[in-house]
Amino acid sequence: MSAKLKQLCRQVELAVNDVLADSDDPALNALYVNEVTPGAHVHQLIVILANSWPEPGFDPAFAKAEVEKVYGLIREEVAASIHRKKVPELKFFVLWPGEMRVSGI
Repeated sequence: MSAKLKQLCRQVELAVNDVLADSDDPALNALYVNEVTPGAHVHQLIVILANSWPEPGFDPAFAKAEVEKVYGLIREEVAASIHRKKVPELKFFVLWPGEMRVSGI
């Protein structure tokens, strides 16, 4: 991965973590960015989220749905924090507790 791409991934990680931490939604507050990696094409990044407060009954699908509800806000925050003409498309995955990586990406 190039230095520029690594820097972009780090900037996106910080911006997404800020949105999650500043949210009033406890489901979002419990998440953090585990990893940001290049996606299937040049204008896509994969954002892998994990749950910082593992609880019985944690549902990654519900957590992902909550993240998708604030997708516009996340893109705005990312746009403000990166220095590029185009904001990359962000594709989110939420890990199950104890899972280290998302399979199939």
